[in-house]
Amino acid sequence: MTTSVQNRPEVDAAGVAATSPSSTLVLQTPTTATDGPSVGSTSSGTPSQVAAAAAHEELAVGVTVDVAPVFGVLPSDGGPSAIGQYGRSYGADPQRVARLVAAAVTGYQSGGVVASMKHFSGLTRIGADSHVTLPTLPVSCADWNAHEAIPAEAGVDAGALMVMTAHMLFPAADDVKAPASISPRIIQKLLHGDGVAGCNGMNFGAVTVTDSMQMEPIAGHYSVGSAAVAALNAGEDLLLMPTSPTKAHRKLAREAAAALD
Repeated sequence: MTTSVQNRPEVDAAGVAATSPSSTLVLQTPTTATDGPSVGSTSSGTPSQVAAAAAHEELAVGVTVDVAPVFGVLPSDGGPSAIGQYGRSYGADPQRVARLVAAAVTGYQSGGVVASMKHFSGLTRIGADSHVTLPTLPVSCADWNAHEAIPAEAGVDAGALMVMTAHMLFPAADDVKAPASISPRIIQKLLHGDGVAGCNGMNFGAVTVTDSMQMEPIAGHYSVGSAAVAALNAGEDLLLMPTSPTKAHRKLAREAAAALD
């Protein structure tokens, strides 16, 4: 299934924007920020309560999915982070990040909004921006298990109903040079399964969605149709913002018809 911001109300708590078929809403981050290293010290309530309050405000304007929280862990050495520079991570301590990710997931969903945890398999310790290039997470499975896997598993265990995959390479889990968003090993074995190559699996049983298919690692290297087919064949459930939803649908329809012949 493909989706775009033109037909599915969504919101990103790191910089909240929502669209509907007839209008576009640009909002300030609701209530109190639910992302960032300062979360947990707010006087507005517990992180879960803050996320629940945000969810109620989102529902009031028709938003049903919040593309948050970010589960990634910042570099412990203070190194560059394309995600962290905007305050979109809970910090460098995997255990603290895990607690806050779980609290955010619980809060959003108790408030009636689907939490879409992101960006699997982990963008936050990478300095390169996946909007404009294909970044690589150059760590071992043991390193990943001690960092990204801890908060990711916490979010899954808290009941996250959706996970967004990233346009990134993670060679320790998949040495094929294809983005995680279209990688069967990342999606089927690392996210949905028991793991791969020594990287701990999440056993996630709910919905996956790609990051925007308009980002350079996809749009700059794949046709609309081939990217859509690759993503669904890899195990994605939803495709976010294909450059042309019509072309994506047509290609998927042709592939489905051919499979039935």
